[in-house]
Amino acid sequence: MNRCRPLPLLVLAVVGTLELGAFAQDAQVARMTAALAAPARSAENKARDESRKPIETVEFLGIETGDTVIDMIAAGGWFTEVLSAAVGPGGKVYATNPPFLVQADAEKALHDRLGNVEAVHGQLDEVGLAGNADAVVTALNLHDLYNGYMDVPGRPPWAF
Repeated sequence: MNRCRPLPLLVLAVVGTLELGAFAQDAQVARMTAALAAPARSAENKARDESRKPIETVEFLGIETGDTVIDMIAAGGWFTEVLSAAVGPGGKVYATNPPFLVQADAEKALHDRLGNVEAVHGQLDEVGLAGNADAVVTALNLHDLYNGYMDVPGRPPWAF
């Protein structure tokens, strides 16, 4: 009698799933490594990578290939570049900036070069992004939120 043994099949299914996950992560790391070393990327941004650990940060945050991510207060775009590489061509990054940080020509050139980034100038709920992203990231900007961001006054009620 030929009986199906579910345990070996289950083990194979689990191992196969883990292998696919590891492959996806390896592909993301390879894509990010190439993008972060690209000649078109500024030397200034490349120099920041050593202390900011972009690949490790993306892994920690759980950003995956194909995700939609909001870079809140993108400023000059260091993290926008990192997120663009992390989500890949099938993903999307929305780079938000308050009006006083918008540098139209530099911002447009960066976003055009990356290809999967769109500038957002306005409140997230007003532009249709609220609840439509896999992650919202802000880096080195908590002081901006405390002092006031966009049309939201600073010093939230929980702050002393």
